[in-house]
Amino acid sequence: GEEYAKAMKDVCWKMIGGTEKEKQKFFDEAIKPYPDVYWIDGCDAPRVRDHKIGFHLKENAVPKARQPIPLSAYDRQRLELHLEENVILGKLRKLDPTKGDPLPEWTTPVFIVDQDAKGVMGRMVCADGLVNDAMELPSFPSAGPKAAFDRAAGCGHLSLVDALWGYTQFEITDATKELLCITTHLG
Repeated sequence: GEEYAKAMKDVCWKMIGGTEKEKQKFFDEAIKPYPDVYWIDGCDAPRVRDHKIGFHLKENAVPKARQPIPLSAYDRQRLELHLEENVILGKLRKLDPTKGDPLPEWTTPVFIVDQDAKGVMGRMVCADGLVNDAMELPSFPSAGPKAAFDRAAGCGHLSLVDALWGYTQFEITDATKELLCITTHLG
């Protein structure tokens, strides 16, 4: 609606170049008609609707609950901030066995890596090796970049996964959630 259009304009107006008339024309023709492709902080995280991803274990896979990786005080603080943000954004949920949540059979430790694009906060990474090794692999290889571009050439529409949100845009099945539990110094 108009309230959302005004909020979009407030956010992006200073980022549009040109005269006031050129800025208005660009906003009216390129931004306002397409509110579903722009992000404003405070909106719900983007989600792929009506499809859940499910991972499948190999037939004789044995659950493995790993312990947290020891981190420096600096990395523990950064990890805590990442965890808090992910809980607020709905990407993670803290399990609470005192309130009936079962202890997970699979747990994967997380840690922080420094990455230029992420600034001083770094990036949270899961050490999913044991879980990955226990998964059934798809029966076909993923397309390489050249194959992907060749297949997309000449197509009229392109859809993509938002790189900012990555795989957290996809809902996962309850069984898959049990495989992807993380463990930290906080539990």
